[in-house]
Amino acid sequence: MKKSTIFALILLVAGLVCCVAAVGMGVGSILLEEAGSWPTVWHEEQAEDKQLQVTTVERLEIDLDSAELTVQQGKTWSLSGGRSTTWRTEGDTLIIEQEDQRNQWRRGSPAPVTLTVPAGDPLHSLDIEVDAGSAEISDIVTISTLTCSVDAGSVTMRNMNTQQLKAEVDVGVIDISACVGGVGVTGAPVQLNCDVGELVLHLTEGSCIGQVSGDVDIGTVDISVDGQQALTHDTGVSRALSGAIPGTTGDGLMTIDCDIGNIDISIDTETADVASAA
Repeated sequence: MKKSTIFALILLVAGLVCCVAAVGMGVGSILLEEAGSWPTVWHEEQAEDKQLQVTTVERLEIDLDSAELTVQQGKTWSLSGGRSTTWRTEGDTLIIEQEDQRNQWRRGSPAPVTLTVPAGDPLHSLDIEVDAGSAEISDIVTISTLTCSVDAGSVTMRNMNTQQLKAEVDVGVIDISACVGGVGVTGAPVQLNCDVGELVLHLTEGSCIGQVSGDVDIGTVDISVDGQQALTHDTGVSRALSGAIPGTTGDGLMTIDCDIGNIDISIDTETADVASAA
């Protein structure tokens, strides 16, 4: 056999090998793309007692990734959640974190998180940050500051009592009902910041707010007092808010920074409550 023929056969075999390899790689890529989560193990967390061993807590900090959180009153401190939920203490501060396990081979849904706080024991401060999760909190008293920050999740608070409230929402939802006293605080007793999400605030009887200051871009801000509209800002015109809120009896300041989201504020005064009772 001539050398040229042998060389041609070698080239032919090499070409066939390359083609087969290319086809195999292409098929493998297609299978992975179509399968999507084919190599992923789906795992759903199970809630368990986290053996929370604390007696006195002055400050509570919660950082929630994507779980559902409930904070409620009870007899003693207790915490339940999945493996993604951890806790630690730093001095008189209790820190609770729920962080998703970001692993391309192992995914799943986090277990619900339940925190029980002793009834009748006020906190100095409560600070909660929520990414894409949701939280429901009720009947908590803080003698200083209540801080809430939400990215794309949601937080609902009911029957809260604090001296200063700071709430910030990106694209999520915050809905708070609270009495804000404004005693001994530095800065405005109520500070609201809304990007493109929604912020609903109900200030109950005894709240100190009577002044408003801030900027509204193209979002919507509505303030009502005892069910009657006091101030409003319709979508489309940028303006500053400054001055007294008609119908209020307090002198505390509420600052507002609203981009393109919605802020809805309702204020109850003592006078309205007495009148309705009569």
